[in-house]
Amino acid sequence: MATEEQFQTLMSMVSSMTAKLEQLQEDVSSMKEDQKSMKEDQKSMKEDQKSMKEDQKKLNGKLEELQKDQKEIQGPLGLQKKLMKPLYTIKPVPEDVISVLTTDTFRNNVLELYKMRYCIVLSQLFPCQKPDYWFPAATEHIVPRQQWQTAKFCGFQATDARNGLPLLKDLELKYQAGHFTVIPTGVFVDDAVQLEIHVAGSHKDVWIRHRERDGCDNGQVKGLKRNARGTTSLCNLRFGDLDKKTIVVRPKPYMRALYLKADMAHDQHPHDLPHPSQYLDRYTNDCEAMKGELFQRLPAGNGYQEQSALEAS
Repeated sequence: MATEEQFQTLMSMVSSMTAKLEQLQEDVSSMKEDQKSMKEDQKSMKEDQKSMKEDQKKLNGKLEELQKDQKEIQGPLGLQKKLMKPLYTIKPVPEDVISVLTTDTFRNNVLELYKMRYCIVLSQLFPCQKPDYWFPAATEHIVPRQQWQTAKFCGFQATDARNGLPLLKDLELKYQAGHFTVIPTGVFVDDAVQLEIHVAGSHKDVWIRHRERDGCDNGQVKGLKRNARGTTSLCNLRFGDLDKKTIVVRPKPYMRALYLKADMAHDQHPHDLPHPSQYLDRYTNDCEAMKGELFQRLPAGNGYQEQSALEAS
């Protein structure tokens, strides 16, 4: 009896082992199928890699062609930019050059436009009685009249009153030479604009002088300055006293003229005076002419726009 049970147990073990062997054979067969599939996938991947290399080679060829075309295009464009740049830049006027082109008509038109016969800067920063006596105004052009072509290319006449500012003669000389500049703050009220003054470091300690229209020096300019204790006293003024101060100009002058002037001043003192393109939104904010492609692209040297596309600001 025990022998029959042992036999049954043995047969059961044999049957179980047979089933496991069959399962193992199936697993081996499946693994072989997987290996075959993997080899096929590897072969496909190699073909894809080969195809990708061919595509990359074609792309490199096209890139070389594009780079070659770009070089061919950049030549004429670079020349065009160099030729066009002088049309949209102005040059400084040395301080020892006395202008003979400021006519009485222009002077009267500027003084009438701004309703004052005194310096628009000093009268606001150092208010006093009789500013026309203490700070008499000269009325040189923002874009010099000698450079009227630049004004014309930018859509206005150099002889327009809005191409002028009433400034003390010494301020006018420094402004024309590019030793200080005015940048819009972005504040516009009605037809007025707020401007911030920036003075070159080399001129902050320079005294402001009274000068005649012929350049004759009549001594230092004085103004009421407030000290740290809050009291005011009459002191000699330096150009550094103007630095980072703001004034309001009404009506606003041509923003294009101010832009060109600030660009020129930056060229004279690139480490001290800001480039106006840093504040382009302030120039375009309230001036349709400054929204044209000319002043949005030219500061970066990317192109220009025909004068006919400019509108009066």
